[in-house]
Amino acid sequence: MRRSEDFGHRPMVSFTDGRALNRVCARCTISTLTGEWGVRWPCTSAVVLGLVRREEATP
Repeated sequence: MRRSEDFGHRPMVSFTDGRALNRVCARCTISTLTGEWGVRWPCTSAVVLGLVRREEATP
């Protein structure tokens, strides 16, 4: 899939919940009282767009 077709949903390393470095989505964030944090990769949008297989997304 071309970069323009992923709508910015790409894995990157960043803080998750302000506690630890982890793979997160470059586009999706969640706001909490302690700040705005990345959503763990793969995000729901990445699965729906077909960027990752559904089997890879389930633990």
